[in-house]
Amino acid sequence: MEAEVTKQVRDDNERAFEQLQKKNGLIVVPTPVEMQRDVAKRVLAIADKANAQFSKEFQVEVVKLLEEYRKAHPGELPGK
Repeated sequence: MEAEVTKQVRDDNERAFEQLQKKNGLIVVPTPVEMQRDVAKRVLAIADKANAQFSKEFQVEVVKLLEEYRKAHPGELPGK
């Protein structure tokens, strides 16, 4: 059921985004890749410092998810 709900939400989001562009004149301005990498690098540095505030179990889960994301989206995030 979760997959169905997720698909429905994604489809609804896509339709809403299209409407914002067509009916409301929303203009999508792409973020330059270098800026994305710079922001990701800064965020990851802050996250590493904040990591000590979380349980080891949570830290392990975050690292696992980050590794999965890096595998699915190579080159989008700076290395470890």
